[in-house]
Amino acid sequence: MTYFAISSYMTVANFLICCLIGLISLCRLRHDECVTDKWNRGRYSLYVGGAIACGGQPILFGSMVTEGTLMLSSTVLISLMIDYFRWKKFGGLNGTCPLY
Repeated sequence: MTYFAISSYMTVANFLICCLIGLISLCRLRHDECVTDKWNRGRYSLYVGGAIACGGQPILFGSMVTEGTLMLSSTVLISLMIDYFRWKKFGGLNGTCPLY
């Protein structure tokens, strides 16, 4: 495999990971907790903005995704998934995404 093919696969993987980060963050923004708490609203809004900037990096900034970018977006997604189980445990999300 050439470096261009690997870089293309990394770009697609990063885009999908950033889409998941944005979706999870939008779900949390629609939750009652973010309506009352400005810090959580700001944090998840920044997650959405960062996911758009990182996922659209080739289109917005004209640069290809590197290993470090893919690793960073993966760790942010893992962090949000760990938080999902914490939210569910303490009666937050109840397994649904309130995007309606």
